[in-house]
Amino acid sequence: MAGFEPTTVGLPFRETRFTFKAQDIKAGDDGKAVTLVMGADKNLVKLAENTDPILGRIETVEVEMNGDVYVNVLMSGGMRLNCAVNEVFKAGDTVVPGAEAGLVKAGTPSTDLRFFVSEPDSSEGFVGVIKL
Repeated sequence: MAGFEPTTVGLPFRETRFTFKAQDIKAGDDGKAVTLVMGADKNLVKLAENTDPILGRIETVEVEMNGDVYVNVLMSGGMRLNCAVNEVFKAGDTVVPGAEAGLVKAGTPSTDLRFFVSEPDSSEGFVGVIKL
């Protein structure tokens, strides 16, 4: 088993992907972090920024012919979230919105392990996290 590296990305959870209408999200935003638009009259998500709680990761972006945009969001399990290349993370850190909407950075170490960094290598522009 030389060279084998265990991974937490892709841990299966039932019913973890949901479709939402998108606000200010475009094709190419897959992999970014989203948050629920609070107070909206429908299930609406936008790219996570500032102090927004992270709902999950955009899996796919679908732009309808009428201009409506729908996204499929992975909300639990092992996932990769986009971040700045070589952003510094440690295993166990929480993730919070970064300087650019949809990207994440390291937050304080997790105390309850509900949303935490499991694979801190960000050399390729993403970080492995687990959200329970």
